[in-house]
Amino acid sequence: MRPNFDGQGRVWGVDVMLRRAQSRRVDGWLSYSFNHARFLDPDGGGAAMGFDGGTRGGWHFPTHHRFHNLNIVVNARPAPRLNIYTRLGVASGMQLARRLGDAPVPFILYIDNPGSPDGGSLDVRYFWPSVTDENNRTSASLPMDVKFSLFGGAEAGRRTRWEIYVAVENVLGLLSSQLGLSQGNQSFDPFTGQVSQSPGAATYQIPIPIPSFGFRMTF
Repeated sequence: MRPNFDGQGRVWGVDVMLRRAQSRRVDGWLSYSFNHARFLDPDGGGAAMGFDGGTRGGWHFPTHHRFHNLNIVVNARPAPRLNIYTRLGVASGMQLARRLGDAPVPFILYIDNPGSPDGGSLDVRYFWPSVTDENNRTSASLPMDVKFSLFGGAEAGRRTRWEIYVAVENVLGLLSSQLGLSQGNQSFDPFTGQVSQSPGAATYQIPIPIPSFGFRMTF
C-alpha cells in the first residue's frame, strides 16, 4: 500500500449539551452530536486501493461515519464517598454493504502448490456479492458503561485522594445483539457457504461486556 495525502474532506457538525454542575446527590449531562463528513479520493475511479479495502469514486461518506450520537451521563451519590457513574449512548448506524441475492455464491479457486506433482489444485469457495449503498446502514448501537467508585483521603484539607473502582463497559453488548437491537450483515462460512443463524452484531464497541477494577491515587 502506498498512501497518498491528496484527498479532500468536507466535515461539519453540531454539538449540544445540557449539564447539571456537580451536586451532592445527582449530576451529569445530556449531549447530542450530528456529524456530516464527505470525502473525495482523487484516485477513486482508478486502480488505487483505499484504506477501507476498495476505491470510492466521487464525494462519499466514510464507512465508519455515523450521523447521530446521543449520550446520557449520570453520577449518583447515595453516600458522600460513593459515586455510581452511568453512561448510556445511542449511536446511529454505520454504512453496511447491501448484499445482492439471498445467499452466498460459489466460485472456483486455483491453489498453487509448487511442491505437488500437479502444480496445484482446484477448490470451491463462497462469497456474497455486495454493492456500496450510503443509505443502507446498521441499526443503532447502544453503548452503556457503569462504574462504582469509593473515594477517600480528601478530608481535613488533605491533597491526597484515593479511589477504588469496579466498572463494566458495554453492559448491553450481548443483550442488544441477541435481541436484534444492533444488527449488521450475517456472517457466513467462505468454505461451506453456510449462513450464520444468529443476528449480526453491530455494536459500538467490542460486542461483549468488559469488566475492570482498579485503584487510583491523586495528589
